[in-house]
Amino acid sequence: MEALRTSLSGRLGKSRSKSGYLSVDTTNHPETDGTVTVPGSPVTPSPSSKRGNTVSVNDQEPTTLAGPVSIRALPSPGDKAQVFSNSKKIWCNGKVKAIDDSGPAPLIVVTFKIPGITQSGSKKLPADSKDLRIIQASGRMSMRDRMRALELEDVNNQRDGSDVSQTADRERTQEIAQTVAKQLDSKDKSTQIIACKILGSMSEHASEFIPKLTQVAADKDEDLVCAATNALRLLGPRGMEALVNLCSHKEASVREAAVFQLGFARSARNTKSIAGCVQDKNEQVRLHAIEALAAVGAEGYKYVYEVAGALNDKKTDVSAAALNFITQACHDSEQRASMLLSHDVALARITGLKALAALSTYGQACLDEVAKLVDDEDTEVSEIATTLTKKACRTPATCVAMLKSDSTGARRIATEMLTTMGEEGAEHADIVVNMLSDKNQKTRCAAVKTLGSMGAKGAAHAKQVARLTSDPDPDVRLATIEALLAMGPAGKEFANSVVSLLQDADSNVRSRASIGLREMAATRSEQ
Repeated sequence: MEALRTSLSGRLGKSRSKSGYLSVDTTNHPETDGTVTVPGSPVTPSPSSKRGNTVSVNDQEPTTLAGPVSIRALPSPGDKAQVFSNSKKIWCNGKVKAIDDSGPAPLIVVTFKIPGITQSGSKKLPADSKDLRIIQASGRMSMRDRMRALELEDVNNQRDGSDVSQTADRERTQEIAQTVAKQLDSKDKSTQIIACKILGSMSEHASEFIPKLTQVAADKDEDLVCAATNALRLLGPRGMEALVNLCSHKEASVREAAVFQLGFARSARNTKSIAGCVQDKNEQVRLHAIEALAAVGAEGYKYVYEVAGALNDKKTDVSAAALNFITQACHDSEQRASMLLSHDVALARITGLKALAALSTYGQACLDEVAKLVDDEDTEVSEIATTLTKKACRTPATCVAMLKSDSTGARRIATEMLTTMGEEGAEHADIVVNMLSDKNQKTRCAAVKTLGSMGAKGAAHAKQVARLTSDPDPDVRLATIEALLAMGPAGKEFANSVVSLLQDADSNVRSRASIGLREMAATRSEQ
């Protein structure tokens, strides 16, 4: 029979005969006592070797699994610890400084203080040393660190073409898969984790055990959950479907592992399910959902609007991930950036506007959405939108189109920008005059000023301008006086309208009306 190889944080070693033995390296895992029990089968531990212990099944010659299996979650730098001082015979408080993994087994570097001695001490100890106690973790191990600690297969690891499905006899391989699958019922977590690794490496030969792996993935042990969900990811579409279902599990640790693995797979088919986790009540689930969508790329970026809601997340890691995601999604996409302009979260609108500002051009439809934010209740949103709208209004045609905007602020800006375009802008005085009846006083004021600056084209509308001497807003009435004066003889025809302002309730209006009338009289006498 051909050699059997598959992945177990590396590969299954070559089978040395047509046997059914499984050799599992347990060198670093004393909790297994060198034995992996297979229910219903005679088990004979083989002599220990440098690479670990071997378990024989069905009294056959062993098949060796390549590579040690790490199943112990190591502490993290910063974790609080205690070290036993053999000289003082007391436990000393300290913390984990680093993990030294340069040797065959990782060592925990711990700094500590011995009572009564000023200088700190330092030791390198095995994780299972009787002289070391990890008394308080600085935080839960991240999914990536847990994957690394368990030596689970990275999605980027490329198989070399010698995996089970290509080199092993199908019937024999499935027999081995069934034997391994029995270990999922073991009471020993280390054995279960090893079984998950093997099954995950066996491709379609292990697909019949997806329901069992799904059941194991709901365990309360986080290492086992990680191993089982990783195996599901490696078992193809059916395994991925199982992960999707686990995204709604009642246990947060299960949802976290499931959404992490979906993102690890970078499959565009599952983005909708991942996006549904962005609002999960657990912060780690939300964080992994956002990171997963980012890992998928373009298909994940379609959910930029949903992710934008996390910008206000109380957990800074989540909000930072959301901002990073949105920045990536919008930096080269007018469509995705414009989606944020109507978002309830002000920071989302700001991010969308800034993304559009970085683009060289964008369409009229997008500009209309930007213009609506000129009147936004958030000051920063309003300021950025105003700047972008002014920048866009470089031609009379753009300004005229903007005069039809639903945003009063946009109409005001368009009106004001026409004053900077000289005779070319004055050609549109007949359209600007419509702004004199705008519901917003700032827009009416801008219209009055603009018509006053348009020379003969604007003066043709002096009568309509003069009516605004009775406008309820004092700034509009002041602007009307100035505009009538700027219109020359056409404006002076309505001096009587200015006279009425000598009794205005606003002192500035009264003063300017008085001065304006004298200027009109002086001009007439000169004529």
